[in-house]
Amino acid sequence: TDTPSCVITLHNRFYNFHHQDEEYNENYIIEKYGFFKNSRWIQNQWHNTRDIETVLEGNKTEVTKHCQNHHKMLCNQFVLTPGVGGPMDIAKLLIGQLSLRPISFSRALYKRDVLDNWIRDNADDEWNIVMLDFIDLVPALLSFLISLNFPKSIKIVNATVQDPSS
Repeated sequence: TDTPSCVITLHNRFYNFHHQDEEYNENYIIEKYGFFKNSRWIQNQWHNTRDIETVLEGNKTEVTKHCQNHHKMLCNQFVLTPGVGGPMDIAKLLIGQLSLRPISFSRALYKRDVLDNWIRDNADDEWNIVMLDFIDLVPALLSFLISLNFPKSIKIVNATVQDPSS
């Protein structure tokens, strides 16, 4: 029978603790709940930067490096991380030229001809999971990413046409 399959993964921090005299290790959680460590199923790299080029090139490196590993899903994070890099950033924050609000970084990444063009230029790579912040800002990009799940061309081997009035 065809039954739907689902794998639920947990971050490694949810393992190896005690609660009510029970040790919650990897084997216990798999047996009792059917949940697996995410590191077993997913390759995931957090780039921890607010620099757009670093995020783009880091994801390109990840997809090139891990695309042939068919034992794990590859999660590419296009997420910019707020942070203060030094005295110059503090000065910019004080005069309002820099914001630590995550949405301001996403807006810079989602500007016309930045992320959407980059993903289109790299659409032939083997993307599995794409992680974005504030997805409501980029509905066309989401539609494009979803369309990558479908073949670029279809060869029709045999077709019939029926007149709906008959």
